[in-house]
Amino acid sequence: EGPWLMFSYSLACDHRIWNDQVAALASDYRCLRYDTLSHGKSAASPGAYSFADLGADALPLMDAHDIDKCHFIGTSLGAMTAQGLGINQGERFLSLSICSSNAKIPEVGRQQFGEPIQAVLDHGMESVIEGNMSRWFTETCLANGGPAIDKSREMILATQTQDYAGCAAAIRDLDYLDRSGEIDLPVIVIVGVQDPGTTPAEAKKIADAIPGAVIWKSIPARITRTWKTRRRSTGRLPTSSPR
Repeated sequence: EGPWLMFSYSLACDHRIWNDQVAALASDYRCLRYDTLSHGKSAASPGAYSFADLGADALPLMDAHDIDKCHFIGTSLGAMTAQGLGINQGERFLSLSICSSNAKIPEVGRQQFGEPIQAVLDHGMESVIEGNMSRWFTETCLANGGPAIDKSREMILATQTQDYAGCAAAIRDLDYLDRSGEIDLPVIVIVGVQDPGTTPAEAKKIADAIPGAVIWKSIPARITRTWKTRRRSTGRLPTSSPR
């Protein structure tokens, strides 16, 4: 019994990233994790994706489980998906938890996305693994190693190149900031203070644009990758907004 939580993860991950959150929250909530389009065990679809495509995955799953409304928790790619759902289908959600996200990729960023997309298509996932790991984890975490590091490397290498490129194209084209004010839900924005990609400054733009949104900074962390920041971030989910 209890409200539903729906979890959506980052590029080059799978549903296992939420294991710790589900273990902590399942006594009070019903939890639904799913594999993003062309990730994990979900079916592949060729070509570049949009967040309309990624958001379209969520609603049929809710319908299949007879979920009228839920709290939606997303990190990075999943948090960008959450923003689109909040703008376009907000009536289906109770709250949004937006972790490690941007609301818009500037033109220079869009141009930079071309290199890793092409590198993956030409040379495989090995060509981006070190860049991804350095964005996800601090140097200290990488040096210390451990299960979180090993699992993350495993997930990245298991991602199909076409699937990575398709979702990376959706991130490249992200452009929600001008519409963020249309979100009429309780929202918490969570960011790692050392995150080099989805920075605290970008998180503040999201929180400032959404009426009533609150922001929480995870210290010390880069991207709020769930199994590395679970003690700090889980207590903030899913309904920490005062609304």
